[in-house]
Amino acid sequence: MSKRALLSVLCFSLCACTSLQARQPAPVQNRVVVFKDGHALVVRKISATEDAAGKLHIEQLPDQATLGTFWLVDPEHDIAWIQSQKETEEFKSHETVTCQNVFEILKANLGQQVSLLLENQEILAGRVQAVLPQRQDASGIAGNWFVLASTEGQRMLAVSSVKQVLADELKLQVTVEKKSKQSHKTLTVAYRKPKPGRRHTLWLSYFRPDLRWIPSYRLNILSNREVLVEMQAELINEAEDLESMLVELAVGKPTFRFQNVISPMVLEQNLKFLISQVAPQLGNQAFDNSMFRARAGERVYRPNPLASFAGADADLGGAQEDLYFYSAGVMSLKKGARALIPLAKSQVPARHVYTWRLDAHGPSTPASTAGRELGENKVWHQMELTNTTGAPWTSGPALWAKNGRVLGQDLMTYTPAGGKTRLPITMAVGLRGQSRVEEISRKHNAKQVNGRRYTEITRKIHWQVQSSLGKKVQLEIEAAFDGQCREVSGDGKYQLIPPPFRTPLSFKTQVFWPLKLAAQGSQEGSAICKHYVRE
Repeated sequence: MSKRALLSVLCFSLCACTSLQARQPAPVQNRVVVFKDGHALVVRKISATEDAAGKLHIEQLPDQATLGTFWLVDPEHDIAWIQSQKETEEFKSHETVTCQNVFEILKANLGQQVSLLLENQEILAGRVQAVLPQRQDASGIAGNWFVLASTEGQRMLAVSSVKQVLADELKLQVTVEKKSKQSHKTLTVAYRKPKPGRRHTLWLSYFRPDLRWIPSYRLNILSNREVLVEMQAELINEAEDLESMLVELAVGKPTFRFQNVISPMVLEQNLKFLISQVAPQLGNQAFDNSMFRARAGERVYRPNPLASFAGADADLGGAQEDLYFYSAGVMSLKKGARALIPLAKSQVPARHVYTWRLDAHGPSTPASTAGRELGENKVWHQMELTNTTGAPWTSGPALWAKNGRVLGQDLMTYTPAGGKTRLPITMAVGLRGQSRVEEISRKHNAKQVNGRRYTEITRKIHWQVQSSLGKKVQLEIEAAFDGQCREVSGDGKYQLIPPPFRTPLSFKTQVFWPLKLAAQGSQEGSAICKHYVRE
């Protein structure tokens, strides 16, 4: 979002409290900004007319909105206050249904000549003159009563006493009255300078759950140096109907501290969490940044929470602060529906590389037994992609393909524009690697720290890799060793990782060997490390 659009958002936020000195441009259209974590920012245009009292009444109130993100803005006029309330209306309707009991049969045959068989086996004949509504007698027992008119006069009988109803043409359909209640939420807007009959255009924005998007990729290998990257989005709408809205898909994680707390303005009775449970320190104005969490594979972003508010600029995509927005264009999507949206397609530079993460954690055994352990073959064929698209790649499943055939699937991790990422294609069966760990020496009471004695163990890690690929390849071997490595074979490079303060002798070493393998043959290498074990 541009600085000009951000300024308009800040001014909109103040319009309910102060008089605006300079009017800011209104948002350009309805839009929804969807995040991967299942939340979205919705911006809707609302038109309404002031009533005789100079107030607006709006029924387009969402069922979910996060605390602090519910804003109703009038770009042209100053709002004095906004009130939300829930109103309940009772409706009566009539419906013709099939009779289910004696009461309904008598009601359906009102005015008809019938013969009745009572529970005491008495038979009565007459005309159903009236069917009384259900009521409670003096004994507290509820029942239904009806009046039967005959030559002997009128007689009131209990419906429960009737066993059978006989008639020449018995009617079995009855019209019943049904009562129902319907509740709806209403926003009432009052202006500082009311003017009955004036037409207003307002913008309602809120952050809500139940909207998410999932990225997916198809990586088509064109050559040894180029890959076609296709990106699409799976949009899932479990929130509300979206009608002709500009849909933007956000890459990144903004800070929405109260995304699990519902705004009281939406009049929800069952809140997800109470504010006292989510942020008991709110009353002390003590916001703890350490509680912010990011999704795996993506960094923590801290832009303005309303940075996606529909501002004056009509950009359909691009980077705003630490976020990036893919535009899906204007579309409609009903609640419960799904959409598959192609986002981007581009050819990017690629490089084949083989990697082996060496398992160097063999058992520590006395030098006389020379314990050895063979490492499992986990040499991976990967491709290193350079993101030259100008837009970031966010985390999502990636499908490898070549010449119309599927090769495998892995996870595309977050890769900024200009960055590089590696994705495995398959395990390299033409490269066989093995490793073993050999203990060279063990020296008791080699060091004393804080009154504690430590044994020094020196180990040698051997590895060997054999190629039968029939072509020259680059292989990168990585290993993490316990202790300090000082002797690394060949072109190997190492980096010591200092120990924590409480464990001063717990060094670790990262070792990296870059190799160029011939079409056939093998190479081997080693590293010598020593570490300390408390006695």
